[in-house]
Amino acid sequence: MKILVIEDEQDCCDLLKDQFSKIHSVTIFSNSKKAFDHYKSNQDYDVIITDYLMPKLNGLELIKKVLRLNRKQHFIMTSGDFSENFMDSFGKLSIHIPVIKKPYDLDHLSILLEIIPAGIE
Repeated sequence: MKILVIEDEQDCCDLLKDQFSKIHSVTIFSNSKKAFDHYKSNQDYDVIITDYLMPKLNGLELIKKVLRLNRKQHFIMTSGDFSENFMDSFGKLSIHIPVIKKPYDLDHLSILLEIIPAGIE
C-alpha cells in the first residue's frame, strides 16, 4: 500500500514511518503545501494520512484541494483538537473520512489501513 503522511510534528512522522514503512511504501511531508505540490504529479496513493492543525494549509483545506484533483482518494485525518469548531467544519465534507485522535492508537490506525482500500466511503 502507498501511504502519503502529512504531519508537521517530527515525533509523529517518526512514529508513523517506524510503524508502517516495514510493510507499506510511506512518503512523509512535514509541510502541507509541499505535500500538495507533490501530490499533483503523484496521485497514486492508496491513502493520505493528514494532521488537521498545520501551518499554511490545514488538513481540511488540503483534503478539499486533493478532492478537486481526485474524488476517489482515501484519507485518514488525525488531530489532537476535537473542538466543536473542528467537528463542524469537518462535517461539511460530502465523504466519510475516519478521524484518529492524537496520541495515535497504532492498532486502530492499522485496522483502518486494512479496511480503507476495501471500500470505506
